[in-house]
Amino acid sequence: MEKRYLSWKEAKEYTSMGDLELELLLENNNVCIYQRDRWCPKFVDKQDIDKAFNKGKKKNNYFKNRW
Repeated sequence: MEKRYLSWKEAKEYTSMGDLELELLLENNNVCIYQRDRWCPKFVDKQDIDKAFNKGKKKNNYFKNRW
């Protein structure tokens, strides 16, 4: 059975992105980052990451021209 929720570190490895890049991608696609308290680890749903990537690919060169 495959993992559904990834820790923040696992999500960065899965996407090959840094902190800021991943956070911007998820924020722009309204993906929820689960974190109970400020000092608790962050978790992200793997399916939400895949949906955000697909939406980003459909936009005109999102990953190259996002600024």
